[in-house]
Amino acid sequence: METNSDRIIIIDAVPVEACIIEDVLLEAGFKNVRTYSDPLVALKDIGQHIKPAIVITDYHMPEMNGFDLAQKVLQRSEKTAIILISGDHEKAEELKPCFRVIKKDFSFYDRLLSCVSEILEGESNDSSPSPL
Repeated sequence: METNSDRIIIIDAVPVEACIIEDVLLEAGFKNVRTYSDPLVALKDIGQHIKPAIVITDYHMPEMNGFDLAQKVLQRSEKTAIILISGDHEKAEELKPCFRVIKKDFSFYDRLLSCVSEILEGESNDSSPSPL
């Protein structure tokens, strides 16, 4: 069952990074945001309790990389939009054909807010998932 507090899920092994992204989203007016620092716990919750509209995840994490995490999320909740974040610009280019990818740089937060808005607006205008 989906809960109101779980529309946007942020997964980052560095808790402060997840909190900063959460704060940016909340300040921009987005609600229903939840953060995780452990992708395995997030996957368990996504598989059992929640079907988020958006999962925002860092690519580099100790337990599994963001690409593997994204694939597992989509197995549990196929309509979830995935946003991968990477400071590794070469890896980001590699992943672009598969997922929405945002490079960490000076305009990272602006692009993230724009991407989240686009996904949620598309969801409200169309019941089908946005193409990746």
